[in-house]
Amino acid sequence: MTGKIEILESCINLNLTADTKEDVIRELAGMLVEQGFVNAEYIDNVIEREQSYPTGLVFHNIIIAIPHGSAEYVNESAIAIGRCVNKPEFANMEDFAEKIHVDIVVLLAVKNPDNHLMILNNLIELFKSEENNKVLMECSSEEKVRQLFEKCLYAID
Repeated sequence: MTGKIEILESCINLNLTADTKEDVIRELAGMLVEQGFVNAEYIDNVIEREQSYPTGLVFHNIIIAIPHGSAEYVNESAIAIGRCVNKPEFANMEDFAEKIHVDIVVLLAVKNPDNHLMILNNLIELFKSEENNKVLMECSSEEKVRQLFEKCLYAID
């Protein structure tokens, strides 16, 4: 993958208590704003995009959402990760009418749109693993979560 995507422990919340998808996005995007990865307009852009293009996905033993916004609001590629205590409702990417309650939200901020699909594919591969999902749902270490995502995004053949 060309270009690096930043994954900081300060952008991981393993006890995210927000009740709605909008609040989850605000909290995670706020972490990215604080670190300078995105500008403040990114928050509303992601919320608006999620209304038209839902990002919820169901995997074995885990339900996730991968919201993202336009590259024009991104200063540097990064992700924020939240494990949702209250399992907020997102629409299913595969059936917009179906509402699903997510366990994990991975907010993507990608500067180079050419990398976007590759990052999404790598994340989907991460969530296909029951072992990875168990770690994500049970661990209490932001460092361990960061390492798991780095391994997935920077896998070397």
